[in-house]
Amino acid sequence: MKKIILLIYLIILIMLISTSISVAFLDSSTSIMKINRLPESMTIKKEICLNTQILTYNSLNSTNIDERNEKIISPLTIPTDSIFQITTSEGQEGHPSLAIDVNKNPFIIYDYSDSPFSPEGDIYIQRSRDGGRTWTDDDIWVWSSDDTYEFCPDISMMADGLRAYGTHEVDVLESTMYLHDYVNVNLPESWVMYHFDLSPEISYVKNTAVTTYGISTIALAGVVDFSYHEYNLEDTVVIFWNSQSGLDTWPGMYMINTDKDGNSRPISHITADSGDKIFIAYQIETEGEESEIYVAYCPSTETVFENWRINQVSHSSGNVINPSISVSGKYAYIVCQDDSNGNQDIVCYSSTSGHYWRKNIVSNSFVDELNPVITSDGEKAACLFVRDGNLYESKTENAGTSWNEPIQINDISGTVVDGYRNIDSSGKYGVWTDNRNENHDLFIGEVGPTPILELNEISLGFTIKTSVTNTGNAPEENVKWAIELDGFAVPESKKGRIIRIDAGETEEIQTDFFFGFGPISVTVTVGHLIQSVQGIGFGPFLVPN
Repeated sequence: MKKIILLIYLIILIMLISTSISVAFLDSSTSIMKINRLPESMTIKKEICLNTQILTYNSLNSTNIDERNEKIISPLTIPTDSIFQITTSEGQEGHPSLAIDVNKNPFIIYDYSDSPFSPEGDIYIQRSRDGGRTWTDDDIWVWSSDDTYEFCPDISMMADGLRAYGTHEVDVLESTMYLHDYVNVNLPESWVMYHFDLSPEISYVKNTAVTTYGISTIALAGVVDFSYHEYNLEDTVVIFWNSQSGLDTWPGMYMINTDKDGNSRPISHITADSGDKIFIAYQIETEGEESEIYVAYCPSTETVFENWRINQVSHSSGNVINPSISVSGKYAYIVCQDDSNGNQDIVCYSSTSGHYWRKNIVSNSFVDELNPVITSDGEKAACLFVRDGNLYESKTENAGTSWNEPIQINDISGTVVDGYRNIDSSGKYGVWTDNRNENHDLFIGEVGPTPILELNEISLGFTIKTSVTNTGNAPEENVKWAIELDGFAVPESKKGRIIRIDAGETEEIQTDFFFGFGPISVTVTVGHLIQSVQGIGFGPFLVPN
């Protein structure tokens, strides 16, 4: 039993409701108090709106977005057939945050500076349109800033894959929490940045995180100080939420992070994700300057104050730090570092309720394993972490009960840059910071529960047919395909869509009956896969050339 008991762990609703005060007890040591005051300063303000063509800001503030012609993205050098370089500038990129768009392509934001010694930096937005294989200078934008370099941006995509929300932090202590609204990721002119002015109750905002659910619910969290009535809190958590795509009011709450003696217990390392429930996980300092992991959670479809709960996730004999959360449906996973065995190991806490959490070891070698992140798909999940300057992946297929032996992801050993939030994962992608070119660049690879499609041999005859096999470990859905004939042939093309290919399964695709003469080229496209053969037509029959 910990000596430190969180005697008062209160959350105060920041919204105008009734004039009564009620207390709901969670367990023997935790309560939530509801108060009927919305500080007038807790408002959201538009900061930036982009012009349609030139993408410059129409605000007097220092932040804007523009196309950065100085940063040219050259053709990629592909280290392997599954690892791709995102950035190639001579500057320093880091702290990537990854989302997946409607076409299942990666959409990334990260911070950038000209050099490791530069006092200023920008937030970059970059995307690929072919599964992470190429990253062109036509698909890079910048939120320019006069602030310091490490913004540690965070992004979350709505369920439609078209709208995303983001946030970032700044080193300069200010009473502002930022919200990016990528109204349509395909239309940069629609992108807007807002800010919450949290003064005078709050004077600084540190770590921030954002998560979304469905097509209208957003939760935004940060570490702040808070002076309100008798409370003078440092490094506590504030959470705002909205279920109307950011419109109207943003209810919120903050946590009283004091122990039985009234001393603040610092909170840090916010991480957020959503499935059936919205989860905000964080690290809280305990007695002896060690840390444990806690979580605040709420049903995603009922984001009202009364439904929020708080629970302690870890109960370690050591120091538990650097949490990362992933949620898929009812399954929630939190991975973190744990030094109970004398060095840094990776552990996973999993839950289907948010109240009870089960601990399992992901990796516990004799070498420190650091800064884990996780991506999940139901009972399947993949954890990435850094060991000896390399990126490793371990997977589970039974909701975190057991994990396979970690495998190295990066192709050049010892070049992965360690550091909190220097790697991220979402869906089948993992992105990391790499110094193989003597500066910090970003690389991406396919990891996690991953469908891998292979296009099989094309068969010619009375029809043209082939098949597609999913050799990955997760299903693939809505796969577009086309068979196109170039020459004197009927039909000239056939197109379709494979609704779903489960892992290990094969789907056949084919044309209608063929008729043609002479040399004919056949090209089959399935997703990003392309294969061609040459044939000769003899009326109703096509033979290989």
